[in-house]
Amino acid sequence: MGSAPNNYQNPKTDWAAGNIPTASDFNRIEGNILAVEENARTIDPAQAPTGNSGSLRQFLDWLANRVKAITGKANWYDNPDITLASLAAHKSRHATGGPDQLTPADIGAASQAALDAHANRTDNPHSVTADQIGASNILSQLLSVDGPGSGLDADTVDGKHASDFVVLSDLPSVVKVVNPNSLNKQQAYTYTSASNTDSSASFVKQNWHNKVRVYYHFVDAYGSGSSSANYTVAINNTVVKSSSISGDGFDVWVNDIYDITNIAKGQTVTITIHITPISGYTAVRDLYLYTEDELDLRFT
Repeated sequence: MGSAPNNYQNPKTDWAAGNIPTASDFNRIEGNILAVEENARTIDPAQAPTGNSGSLRQFLDWLANRVKAITGKANWYDNPDITLASLAAHKSRHATGGPDQLTPADIGAASQAALDAHANRTDNPHSVTADQIGASNILSQLLSVDGPGSGLDADTVDGKHASDFVVLSDLPSVVKVVNPNSLNKQQAYTYTSASNTDSSASFVKQNWHNKVRVYYHFVDAYGSGSSSANYTVAINNTVVKSSSISGDGFDVWVNDIYDITNIAKGQTVTITIHITPISGYTAVRDLYLYTEDELDLRFT
């Protein structure tokens, strides 16, 4: 703390009734008044303010401390590098519209082009991590508003809605043959003397089924000599092909493609091969069905 004024004497603080002031008392009192007004004292600018309440000596110290802090000088009484008035004028001079306007380049700021180039970088120039941006929190926030109409759902893929695709759990019901017993490879041969014989297979049509590939196998089961037969291919009892087969020992695979766009989704599509024997023994050994997209609907 700063010192008291020079020649300042400690006052008498134990006066009592009946005490008579002497000349020395009056000289002390008058001298202290004069010392406070005129005599030198030493202040301590190292004392920082602690509040709004203090002694005269403390306030003198505190004011010197604040002046020193404002000017940044070693001593509170040193001249500042610039006055507040000069600083205000300097600011106005270099501000936008001033006579000596400063540009971003004058102070080393990046140009707009440099800022744009930095903003457009995708190589993570600051090596920001997922934890730093709170990636887990962003995901939880997105999931809280996700759903139909949120703009976060992909309603179509390459223009196809989800209903256009098969669900994996539905595949077994699509692939399995409805009546496999009539199409196994151990099927008995068809004899000339027997009744007309049918071989058929079925599947449930889905959205992506536009065409069906019918792949069937004729064999000549006659022990010696040639066999011949007429046959038809029907889709849901509508004949789409009529033909015949003949020869000695033939073993022929036939591959046909038929349009089924007129059949609604969910309906059963049944392919029937009907044989009308002419001579010998002719049989359908195997029958396979494939959709247009080559999803294997094999029936054996």
